[in-house]
Amino acid sequence: MNYQLLNTLSLEKSWSRNTLDVYKSNLKSILNKMDVKTFDAGQNTIIEEIDKLEKSSYVKSNYVNLFIIYRNTKELPNHELRKFRTKMGNEISVIKKENDTKTNLKMVDFPDYLTETERLAETFPTKYIIRRLLIHLGCRNRDVNLLFVFDKKIDIEIREKTIKEELNICHVRSKDIVITRRFYKTSTTYGILKNTIKDNKLMKIIKENYKNGDRLIPAKQSQNISRIVMNATRIGETELFKTQVKYYKNLGNLKKIKELSESRGTSLPTIIDNYDVDN
Repeated sequence: MNYQLLNTLSLEKSWSRNTLDVYKSNLKSILNKMDVKTFDAGQNTIIEEIDKLEKSSYVKSNYVNLFIIYRNTKELPNHELRKFRTKMGNEISVIKKENDTKTNLKMVDFPDYLTETERLAETFPTKYIIRRLLIHLGCRNRDVNLLFVFDKKIDIEIREKTIKEELNICHVRSKDIVITRRFYKTSTTYGILKNTIKDNKLMKIIKENYKNGDRLIPAKQSQNISRIVMNATRIGETELFKTQVKYYKNLGNLKKIKELSESRGTSLPTIIDNYDVDN
């Protein structure tokens, strides 16, 4: 089992870069802890080794998935490993429900959060912009790794730069903003996403603090984007999205939840399973 095999499988399964990176990281971890011969061992031996090495159901599930992928390529039996993966999935569901209960107790009030966000506009413009983009689009951390464009048209040079540097585009026009995202978690499923935002105050803050060709997140800090977004939002993008879903669900505004589903690049069933804290 090696990285070359994972790269081959990624092409066959159309995995995103993030998914492939996770598998590579898990593989490296396994090979640091286990003998490579374990991949060809009996299923019960594999399960015993995984149980011995890890306590987390999440990690166990990731590990066993790698063994299943490998053994499929060798046409080796996997029925016991699949049972074990199902068991881990059930344990994860229980943990998730417990975490959702805790989240529900600590979840912020969305209208209060909007008021809090408005207070950031003049003093902390970058935090304000990040929050407003996440609120408008329901998007994730990586989505706000943006390049600002103020020209009427986005020229080829700019597009090539953003593709090379894996940047999304915030095109500030006279009456609105167009966010073009090539680089986000579910891009292999949903392709390039384009969303128009009409928000005069957001446009004003962007124009006052950024110029054509500027990045929202400086290049040197882009590797820490999760930490930057956590700092900006105070509660993190996942909790913010859950807060919005809960708020609009309580209002009975399913149309807005569907809009957030589309702009986030997430299916409605996924939102119900993972972000609907009352479900």
